[in-house]
Amino acid sequence: MMNNMEELTLHETQQISLNVLKKVIEVCEKLNLTYWITYGTLLGAIRHGGFIPWDDDLDIAMKADEYEILVQYINDNPDECYPLVVHNKNTVKNCFYNISRVCDIRYNYVFTEFNYCSGAFIDIYPYEALGKEDERVNWEKWFLRNTYLKKFINMSCSRSIFYGRNTITKIANLPKCIYSKFKGNMFFLKKMDSYTPAEWDESEIVGVPRWGAGIYKHYYKEFIIIKFEDIYVNAPKEYDLILKEAYGDYMQYPPKEQRKPYHGYKASRVNKKNV
Repeated sequence: MMNNMEELTLHETQQISLNVLKKVIEVCEKLNLTYWITYGTLLGAIRHGGFIPWDDDLDIAMKADEYEILVQYINDNPDECYPLVVHNKNTVKNCFYNISRVCDIRYNYVFTEFNYCSGAFIDIYPYEALGKEDERVNWEKWFLRNTYLKKFINMSCSRSIFYGRNTITKIANLPKCIYSKFKGNMFFLKKMDSYTPAEWDESEIVGVPRWGAGIYKHYYKEFIIIKFEDIYVNAPKEYDLILKEAYGDYMQYPPKEQRKPYHGYKASRVNKKNV
């Protein structure tokens, strides 16, 4: 028995990710959980009516407590949720991210930079309360700290001890890369997770402390239904403010040289055949 791999095009990976999203939405609706599209997926929905043509994944977000319910449900009900599985630091080795990926295991995505493989996936971001506006200095320091930790996590999971964009940075990063591989990814992931969230109802700022900058909670007070490819999805009513804060003039396309997939993986469909 051998596994034959049929390589997928970008368009095919987008459609497969869309199918993963559809299945996740079904589970969210069954459990009465609220999700919304975010990051490049929100931008794609508004600017393109679906995927950004060169985007290679899907992003949704949820309140952290509902995120935990969703992840636990998929883990506890493998037959019902098949072919979906959850990838995060608790379920896979060499995890280089501190969110969860819901993967379709009928596909194989081999990441070129990291010693990690997944199925076709969507990313799910847990939004937590960060506190009051006048506490901004505290969580901005936290984001800067986590940005630094992310580099060590990436180096700990990289395929090579030489990590960087060019020869100079690879040589400069060598001591850090050796140290990060010695300590292991979980050492740094746990440090990122040591943040204590504020109370949601009292907080003015929310976000993903292990990932990116905070944003005003009232931007997520109401949601609307918008079209994404051939389905309709939840989006924040204040999407314009969110996208302007994240991307500036978001209706403008980036330069042509930046219009390329971000994640760096080789995607294949797994075909098991007797040979």
